[in-house]
Amino acid sequence: MNRLLGGALAAAILLALLAGALMMHAAWQHNPQGMFQELAADGTTIVHWFDWLMVGGSWFGAALGALCLAGMILIGAAWVVRRLARATTRSGTASSAPPRRRHLHGR
Repeated sequence: MNRLLGGALAAAILLALLAGALMMHAAWQHNPQGMFQELAADGTTIVHWFDWLMVGGSWFGAALGALCLAGMILIGAAWVVRRLARATTRSGTASSAPPRRRHLHGR
């Protein structure tokens, strides 16, 4: 079980990193009003690292949170299904229930 959770967490982190990297790429390409990069007077590029990394970090955090929440819901649902399956196999079928008593009035 721990190996499965570790693999799921690693996959969630990789997908969240991919989401963050794609958003950083989109921000770099569409760079509104020189918010992430601009050209200085001498022709060098000035990168506003904090702003650009905040875009990637916020998307990473949001994606990781959403994926972990989805994973917890799936694990919880699997646990409930497993418990229900165990409960039905232990209790058996309706025919294995003890017979009901008949009350014979006056006898």
